[in-house]
Amino acid sequence: GIPGMSAPPPPAHPKHKVLLVTSRGVNERIRHLHVDLQSFLTHHKSENKIDAKAEPATIAEIAEMRNCDVALYLEARKHIHAYLWIGSVPGGPTVKFQLHNIHTMAELKMPGNCVQGARPVVSFDASFDASPTLQISKELFKQAFAVPYRHHKSLPFTDHVITFTATPDGLIHFRMFQAVPPESGRKDEQPTLLEIGPRFSLEPIFVLDGSFSGNTVWRNPDYVSPSQKTAGRREELSQEQTRRAEAKTAYDQRDRTLEADEVDAVFGDIAGRPSWLPDTGSDDEDDDETM
Repeated sequence: GIPGMSAPPPPAHPKHKVLLVTSRGVNERIRHLHVDLQSFLTHHKSENKIDAKAEPATIAEIAEMRNCDVALYLEARKHIHAYLWIGSVPGGPTVKFQLHNIHTMAELKMPGNCVQGARPVVSFDASFDASPTLQISKELFKQAFAVPYRHHKSLPFTDHVITFTATPDGLIHFRMFQAVPPESGRKDEQPTLLEIGPRFSLEPIFVLDGSFSGNTVWRNPDYVSPSQKTAGRREELSQEQTRRAEAKTAYDQRDRTLEADEVDAVFGDIAGRPSWLPDTGSDDEDDDETM
């Protein structure tokens, strides 16, 4: 640049929009999570609820019509199980997660707070570079949750941090914190983090090579669906009931005959006569002799 003149600002990020949509039949907790996501994703586009029986490829078609290059789809099954689809439009890839331990902002009532419209800092731990699946998830999270620079709906400062942490149990934990500057105002001091919410955990299920469609390039071998967990619990309950029934039958059919007591052989028989006394005959013979 020319000496004595300030450098020009960095160019604006190309138009970047995220489609945020849910399926029909979501419960209250998922609906509140959807509202929380809308509050800090200033570059999102909303859409009406989609029928749960519709093909996932419909999401990609709607995103293209709304000029969105990333889509977040909150899917509900049986009104209690929640899933999150994140896909890049139109080329893919797409990752499907199951949502666990959902806690909304209104439920947590955390002390942190942030200005609506401020851009977040999206942070990842070192575990996301350990496997290709986590690397794909990292890129999709960056596209979905990082508000573009100089977006027309965003404010020109940053006051909160979004963290993604991968744990050895295969889950990815989402947290959001407020970055509180130090009271002293010194730049060499680190800001304090206060959690805002929401918080939830993501369990990856599979990765598709297309946008909400295509071939499955990876599937989680350790994932167990809720239906399989329910069937396993029912099987365990059935086996427990069978064991109890067999134990009761064996208890009812046990041998109730008392074993001979060695003490009676020494101190007396059932009639009360000691075994070491001589036998004097039956009671009938005693009666005859009396007569």
